[in-house]
Amino acid sequence: MNLVERWFAELTTRKLRRSTHRSVVELEADIRRWINAWNKDPKPFVWAKTADEILETLAAYCQRINDSGHYNATPAQEQALGIPALAAQLAADRTS
Repeated sequence: MNLVERWFAELTTRKLRRSTHRSVVELEADIRRWINAWNKDPKPFVWAKTADEILETLAAYCQRINDSGHYNATPAQEQALGIPALAAQLAADRTS
């Protein structure tokens, strides 16, 4: 995930979802206060999982939704989405 997206997710979950604002001016001021507080004591983002763990989770999810009976894509649609290539790459990565 892009670090900029991660930072905006922090802003959203830690500030915006917990606040109410009666005007755009009030919202903007609140965001600026939060940014200033963040910048006074910045904390680096630390990944909780390795890339391999994330890819394994994604592969398991893809397998689960493919085997659920709810996913009715044709082989051509799966090919266009890159599902066979992703599964093959993950399988190859596991054996190497």
